[in-house]
Amino acid sequence: MISSQAHVEEVRGASEDQLSFEAIGEEMFRYTHLFHGFTPDHVLRPKGRISQRVVRGLFMQHLPALRPVMLQKIDDAFESDISSKLDGQGWIPIPIVAMCRRVVGDLTILHVLGDTLANDPKMMAAAAQFPEDAIYVGEALRYVPSLLGGGVASLITKRHRALRTLVNGLYPVLVERLKRHINSEEIEDKPRDAIQWIIDSSPRKSPWTMERVLREVIGHLIFSSHAPKFALVMAVHSLCLHPEYLEPLREEAQAAASNEFAQDGDEMPLLDSFLRESARLNPIDGDGTSLPQGSIVSIPQRAIMRDAMYYDNPETFDGFRFVSDAATAKKYTDIDVSYPTWGLGRRACPGRYYASSLLKMVLGKLMLGYDFELADAKAPRVFQWRSAVVPRSSTKVLFRRRQA
Repeated sequence: MISSQAHVEEVRGASEDQLSFEAIGEEMFRYTHLFHGFTPDHVLRPKGRISQRVVRGLFMQHLPALRPVMLQKIDDAFESDISSKLDGQGWIPIPIVAMCRRVVGDLTILHVLGDTLANDPKMMAAAAQFPEDAIYVGEALRYVPSLLGGGVASLITKRHRALRTLVNGLYPVLVERLKRHINSEEIEDKPRDAIQWIIDSSPRKSPWTMERVLREVIGHLIFSSHAPKFALVMAVHSLCLHPEYLEPLREEAQAAASNEFAQDGDEMPLLDSFLRESARLNPIDGDGTSLPQGSIVSIPQRAIMRDAMYYDNPETFDGFRFVSDAATAKKYTDIDVSYPTWGLGRRACPGRYYASSLLKMVLGKLMLGYDFELADAKAPRVFQWRSAVVPRSSTKVLFRRRQA
């Protein structure tokens, strides 16, 4: 565990040979067993060149065209998970983790698999389940001898049911699109999804195999799902605990919604600050581990983001902390040593712009459509799992239609 500014800066500048994100990915998810039947010749690179191009570049480039479909997905999810269960003007308890998993999952599947596959119920279910499988397999295999890894992974994933469904559904799509890519065929109404963007990033002279593209696509499902879901849960918790921020945030969201959130959230500086403050006091990672060769190097987010050296009144929630002074204003996606929630340097998360856009649309819609509060404000809302801080699935939020 490292926390001094000098040591954090040293880690930020370390090369991949010194500190490997690929190695920690294998440690976390045990790709060989998780990707049953695939040769492990290409390790997923969630922060590599392709991810940078797909998630940070091409997704944001195509976001204006995707936004109306995303907003409709949010409306559909809220209608199914909240509105359809409401009775008159009364309150109804909703498990908030499940609701956030649903809406974030729907949006992630849309941007990764595209509109057609994202409307196939079997593919939707498999794409939602596989990121969960990845977490369960990774955690379970920490405590299992390597020789038993394959059998345990098969048991946890019900003989890799979700993966097999994804592979069978993606196979004909990838065959057709790779053929067009290799032959340099022009495509009318080219799909706007991560499948196409990954294929377009493959060199034509030495095109990737279908297996490589498939691994990249499924990898995007894993790495695009968890952080936005947890951030959304924590943001809803923060809104419930600090309702004094709701009205100014709603006014801001109303103005943004009138333009279909067309400025990628740039017109929502108050929500930018609120999300940043929520993440500062509710980091996904709490503590770190040790060093020498072969060890995991971690930055203790909670300790750094509650350090008085960086923040005035660091234990106090100040939702507009990062917007009160124009000279020091910060966006949710800005990174620095005092705010390592997205990582630092070359290892900073390329998906943070996607996550920010998604969260602003979801929270904007939620605040404008509903009143909400914690069913039990005194009940524990998170638990510690090794170094991770995880929202409790038992936490319920009371919802009702927004009162005029």
